[in-house]
Amino acid sequence: MVSITRLKHWHLYESMPVPCLILAPDFSIVAANQCYLDENNITRQQAIGIPLLHLLAMPEAYRKELLASFHKVMQKAGSTDMLELPYCIKNNAPAIKEQERRSIKNISICNEEDGKVSHILHFAIKINADTSFLADITRNIIDPIITTDKDLNITRWNRAAEKMFGWTSAEAIGNNTIDILRAQLAKDTRKQIIHHINTGGYWHGEVTYLDKWDAEKFALCTVSVFRDGGGHITGNLILIKDITKRKEAETQLALLNRELETRVQERTAAIIESEAKYQRLFENNPLPMWVMNQADFRIIAVNEMAIAHYGYSREEFLNMTLLDIRPDDEKEIFLQADHSPSTAYENDNRGLWKHRKKNGEIIFVEVSVHNTSFENAAAKMILAHDVTHKIKAEEELARSQMRYKTTLNSMLEGVQILDFNWKYVYLNDTIVQTSKYKREQLIGSTIMEKYPGIETTKVFATMQRVMTNRMPEQVENEFVFPDGSVSHFQLSIQPVPEGIFVLSIDITDRKNAEKEIEESHASRQIMMQRVSDSFIALDKNWNYTYVNKAAGEMVKRTPEDLQGKNMFAEFPELVGHNLENIFKTALVTQQQMHAEEYYAPLDLWLESNIYPSPEGISVFLIDISKRKKAELERLQTEENLKAIFNNTAEGFILTDIDGIVKLFNHKVVNSFLRGVSDEIRTGESIFNLVEPERGLFFKDIFNKV
Repeated sequence: MVSITRLKHWHLYESMPVPCLILAPDFSIVAANQCYLDENNITRQQAIGIPLLHLLAMPEAYRKELLASFHKVMQKAGSTDMLELPYCIKNNAPAIKEQERRSIKNISICNEEDGKVSHILHFAIKINADTSFLADITRNIIDPIITTDKDLNITRWNRAAEKMFGWTSAEAIGNNTIDILRAQLAKDTRKQIIHHINTGGYWHGEVTYLDKWDAEKFALCTVSVFRDGGGHITGNLILIKDITKRKEAETQLALLNRELETRVQERTAAIIESEAKYQRLFENNPLPMWVMNQADFRIIAVNEMAIAHYGYSREEFLNMTLLDIRPDDEKEIFLQADHSPSTAYENDNRGLWKHRKKNGEIIFVEVSVHNTSFENAAAKMILAHDVTHKIKAEEELARSQMRYKTTLNSMLEGVQILDFNWKYVYLNDTIVQTSKYKREQLIGSTIMEKYPGIETTKVFATMQRVMTNRMPEQVENEFVFPDGSVSHFQLSIQPVPEGIFVLSIDITDRKNAEKEIEESHASRQIMMQRVSDSFIALDKNWNYTYVNKAAGEMVKRTPEDLQGKNMFAEFPELVGHNLENIFKTALVTQQQMHAEEYYAPLDLWLESNIYPSPEGISVFLIDISKRKKAELERLQTEENLKAIFNNTAEGFILTDIDGIVKLFNHKVVNSFLRGVSDEIRTGESIFNLVEPERGLFFKDIFNKV
């Protein structure tokens, strides 16, 4: 069996929040990370050395499928295989349930010496709840996790990467890792690493990077490739462990080692062996560690990370007990805890505690405790993982979720969430009031139970598409409640991890108003169609918005043909015509106008009454061609008579029936009325112009005429 200490960089997988195993070629378990042990409720002793298939409770068909996946990745270096199947440890599962299915990913691990497959990296990730939290874990994990496309352009950049390198996610994503990470590698070394990744699918090693401000960052880097169903590389997963502090500690450790060399020569071979073990497991650990005397809780050894993280010097630590780094409210709890020697797993992990740094800062730590012996005395080796940022992030997440629920409940719009079985899992206050049910009557019930027949409606078909295709849609819906009342809603339906999210806006009032407007508009249209005069309506851009039948007949076009078209494009002769100026003046001044104009293309005289509004103009058109032609004929007749009157050789005088002169020509003095005076004026009586001795005779003739 391969020892765990021979698997380089196993601690990267040991600290991952994803269940992970390393399997030998015979598929026995070589190493199991803590997440795997926790999720499957087994101890490390129960797992190591046991063939994985012996531990699992699953039907034979699934067992064969898993075995085939193992054989597949063992045959080719750098290969990956993924599958989904029920996955449960025999001792922990009386029956296999559908909801206990796992997403399985098997990755071949190559031997660095000959490049052949030596082990299998086996991931078993829970589907449903665990998968939904994976993105959050990736964002909040303390180590950088970066994904790229096949050309090494960054596609994911978590918060830890932002913190370590100084580049924000927005700055990093889309750029090449060469430009952002700026790995300090020789050109040939870079080519070798890329070749190793492309051929083996995996690479790990130490790299020096430069952050945004050109500061060196020492890191332990692991690169794995992503492959599509055809086995082609589609991208890369880059895991980075910041070992800058460890490197600094190693520098200090080198000084310490020189001091220890003299002492090592004076110690026995057993002490030398103990010191070597101490150095490997203790001093080089990237997390704070102590060795505590079990009898009196004295700190008898401390690593460099604890000194750097807590702020105490080594001498200060060695004069303290573990009570001294605890706040007062946890000292009694610590004293009452079980500190007896035990190898049982449940005593290895002592859970979450509060510690106090030298500067007084209180931090949250996850503590792991292991029994050991130090200088022939019973002791405990203690590892403390600072999870303060994680705890604060979880508290902020809880506050954010509370704010989210408060916001949803205070919205005027209705909000409901349906799961994949169409059961209500959340309703805000507005939707409860609209539904005409109580909240407790809806939660846990299906929408079909509360609204029978809804599955045959258009809105349910839309909800089904969103549930299936996971693409948002919007729809307007007329909803008939069980009591017979009718409401109209505008629904925005979106996919969410629980199922679908439905935002509903009550548009009943708007729909009723639209109906009234439509009915009013229809009445107006009927009225305008019955009007004998031509009527048109134009918008501000001179497009027809309405043409009645009479107007269409006038211009020899159908109303439908003109609707929406531009008046000047359809009748270009109007450009420059007086009507264009009159129409535009009415629109600008917003004053009613009247005009009578001749339109030659249609040989029509048109009387126009223009009524402006901010949206355009309305025009009543009357064909006055007959009247205008009659007037022209009358004028023409008058002009002809006037020409005859003035150009005839005889003299003419025109009077009214009372003998008042209205008109006369210049030949009147030479007419048969020889006695008429030359001084003739309009408005005078013709009898005043006749010589007195002939007056009676002329008046008699005039009266007879």
